[in-house]
Amino acid sequence: MAALEFGPAIVIFPLAFIYARNAFKENNWLEAGFVFSGVVSLLMVFVQYSGNAGLTATSRLYGNFLLVAWIYAVPLAWTWASRRGESAQVAAASLGFVATVSGIILFASQMSAFYRPVSSYILNDLDVKMYEKYWNKLPAGVMVFDASTSRSATVFGRGNVSAETLYRKRPDYLALIDAPDPIKIHAAGYDYMYYANFYWEDHKDVLDAPCVKVIEQVDDIHSATGELGNFRRLVDISACK
Repeated sequence: MAALEFGPAIVIFPLAFIYARNAFKENNWLEAGFVFSGVVSLLMVFVQYSGNAGLTATSRLYGNFLLVAWIYAVPLAWTWASRRGESAQVAAASLGFVATVSGIILFASQMSAFYRPVSSYILNDLDVKMYEKYWNKLPAGVMVFDASTSRSATVFGRGNVSAETLYRKRPDYLALIDAPDPIKIHAAGYDYMYYANFYWEDHKDVLDAPCVKVIEQVDDIHSATGELGNFRRLVDISACK
């Protein structure tokens, strides 16, 4: 199955290995080491990954092998085919075309979409409006608390200390999400909070504390009729002590 995922790259790698062996003899340590690292990556076909990213992430272990093949494919195949007959050159060109079909298809779809940028799946239209007004506008070095940690970092360009790893949030941060007392959140190092109407409805008894200052609120169309619709709110909690 790994060989099928490699595709035509597996044909190129023997040429890359020969090139690396010659580079090693010529004391070209950088290129030789880079290609030989692909050999180690190739041996990962005997390893199964079962960490946080799941079983399907096993294919990432082959990444360096594929990177080596991609970088050296064109120059090595060109050099090899130029010394062979017409049949070998046609075969090399055919394999090269097959290897580029997926890229051509992807490029075509990107060309039709690149002039119409869309926001991330973690954002909606209200987040985009806040982004357009406040991205990188808050004081340098401040942190914005948000139950959706990646959302505030994307909208404002300010980091946070919310996670231990990509997949695991810090226990103290999760406790603040469940009980968002502005005083405790400010004591944890945050000067601002960003939240949606649903979060506010669940915790408005603490989020409406006198020390909380509303900086900006973006509402959806329902606000024009006096209803409480969807909104995004940025508040300053630096006075909460």
